[in-house]
Amino acid sequence: MKEFPNYFADAEKSFNGADFIIFGLPYDRTSSFRFGARLAPREIRKASWNFESFDILTGVDFTEVAMHDYGDIDIENKSSKDMLESVKRFSKRVIEAKKIPVGIGGEHSVTPGLVEGFD
Repeated sequence: MKEFPNYFADAEKSFNGADFIIFGLPYDRTSSFRFGARLAPREIRKASWNFESFDILTGVDFTEVAMHDYGDIDIENKSSKDMLESVKRFSKRVIEAKKIPVGIGGEHSVTPGLVEGFD
């Protein structure tokens, strides 16, 4: 069976050439019910290959949006404190480069690190 590419569909610009930087947040160490959110970045990327590129409601063709998929950041086996710091540091790097960070996957605990990058 053919594998899907492990990047978000149409996110083929270079980091420098993109406006949006997509990156995976494979983390679920503090899940309280079900684990598996760490697998979400890959599944979201796979699902992206089935999107229609044109959104009739907004008139946006996603093939014309400058996106780069950085891949997953290395947080899967980190403590929650270290994970938050890593996510914050990466988010800040993206923002300082005048790009918009788009974190995919992972459990809800990744969000504070992503938001703190805007500080």
